[in-house]
Amino acid sequence: MRSMRWVFMTLVLVNVAFYLWVTGHSAQNSFAYDPPAPSVNEGSMELLHESEARRSSRVSTDCLRIGPFATEETYTQGSRLLVNKGYGFTRNVVSARELRTFRVFAGPFKSTVEMDATDKKLQKLGLEHYTQQDKGGKILSIRIFSQGEEAGRFVTELIAQGLEADVRPEARTLGPLRWLEVSDVVTEERRQALAALDWADALVRLAAVPCGVRL
Repeated sequence: MRSMRWVFMTLVLVNVAFYLWVTGHSAQNSFAYDPPAPSVNEGSMELLHESEARRSSRVSTDCLRIGPFATEETYTQGSRLLVNKGYGFTRNVVSARELRTFRVFAGPFKSTVEMDATDKKLQKLGLEHYTQQDKGGKILSIRIFSQGEEAGRFVTELIAQGLEADVRPEARTLGPLRWLEVSDVVTEERRQALAALDWADALVRLAAVPCGVRL
């Protein structure tokens, strides 16, 4: 009886194995594997300090140009202000030079009526002008040119429009121009602090310039 039971169990196991083989069923592994990590482009990776250094290298550093100072006295006072504040700076003086120009004008006029008539003609032509006291009387200054030939052509055009205009050469001296150039790197906070100082000179302006560039 016991032998018959073993035979029966053996036949059952054989049938089950045969069924699994026919249907192609395979035993599943009970262990689950994590999917492979995506590939990483190592060339695009960089350390934090490397990224910060690269960004800082792109930041432009500005120095500051202060001036021009009208007199030697205010120039010296400005230098002392920077010394007292502990800024590094250089002094830059541009020598005086003569500027030659050519003034186109109308007049001098013999009467106010004559000047008013010319004034109306200039307004009609859309030409800006202003009254100027001259040795021979009042004139209407119309335009200033750097080249005599251009000034002469302009006078010819005005005469063709019925205006009695003329041109004369003039010369005036510019400078010397005095500047203080702060060589330390100037942040926005420092720039505001420098702008708030009393430079005691109406001509003084502050302008950012690249450090190390000679003006």
